[in-house]
Amino acid sequence: PGAKTLFFQANIDNGATINAIDLKAFNQASRNLRKLTKSTCILRMANGTKVPSHGVWTGTFQWNKAKVRTLFEVFNGGGTWNVPIGKPLLEQLQAKHDYETDTIIIS
Repeated sequence: PGAKTLFFQANIDNGATINAIDLKAFNQASRNLRKLTKSTCILRMANGTKVPSHGVWTGTFQWNKAKVRTLFEVFNGGGTWNVPIGKPLLEQLQAKHDYETDTIIIS
């Protein structure tokens, strides 16, 4: 059907090599999102455990006026995060991080 706008609490992790959505957050919104596609990605958590991806969500991500088509791996993060935004999306948005003010700037 038609596109829906969903809002998630996101965290920036400019050291992360992927964008991710926590499985619980995805499941709560899944009726309004495209189905997942297969993934073989395994995420190594901060404590060293390895967590397999439940799949990849592909869709349009909007941050203020910037919109990009991107993808997110869906993992069971155990509720420690909802949507960590990593380098792939930050690069797509051509984001700049001002470390002095801890501000993300999107052109």
